[in-house]
Amino acid sequence: SSRVLWTLAVTQLAWNFFSVRADMPPKFDPNEVKVIYVRAVGGEAGAASSLAPKVGPLGLSPKKVGDDIAKGTADWKGLKVTVKLTVQNRQAKVEVCPSAPRFGHPRPQGARA
Repeated sequence: SSRVLWTLAVTQLAWNFFSVRADMPPKFDPNEVKVIYVRAVGGEAGAASSLAPKVGPLGLSPKKVGDDIAKGTADWKGLKVTVKLTVQNRQAKVEVCPSAPRFGHPRPQGARA
């Protein structure tokens, strides 16, 4: 009797788990804008394997995005910069986010060397 109840409970849990997974994802909205921030070395195409989890679900090619980041950060060659990726309609726009130490601003008053 308890074995039958346990089997029924496990069957119900499995049914609930797989029925939730079988639902279709929401439709793709071309007007939706997603913003992703990544750290990259200027002028270098980052590893596609590290970009894939971030841009893959949005329908973008990690290799193409890496190449776009390399072109967009060419002025900051060799420096680590924060890159803002604005994704709309499966197109990524690359912007470099300003950070004070990267742009030669003086150190804040009272900061140690």
